[in-house]
Amino acid sequence: MSNNYEKNPFSDEHAYQPDPNIARLQHSLEETTGLMRDNIRKKGETGELLDQNVQLTENLKLTATTFRNESKKVEKKMWKKNMKLKLCLIFLILIIIAAIAVPIVLHFVH
Repeated sequence: MSNNYEKNPFSDEHAYQPDPNIARLQHSLEETTGLMRDNIRKKGETGELLDQNVQLTENLKLTATTFRNESKKVEKKMWKKNMKLKLCLIFLILIIIAAIAVPIVLHFVH
């Protein structure tokens, strides 16, 4: 097994000091690991947000479809109501014209 320590020339021969290159590599590895963990956490949050957006989009689509169907029903109902009103007005106008025209015609026929 290799040793990552070198002998310290100023102490007794059994004391060892860590290699500065190993310490630098260890620090770099810790920074990289931290960045990777942050990226994984952010990716998870992004995935959660994406799932929420998909759910909201599906809800919006369902709501839009329901709204369209209901608005078509209301439009048909209002069209029928409007047509009924127009027919009533036409019928009323015809009755008024008949009420005026019939006595005139009867007056000239007799």
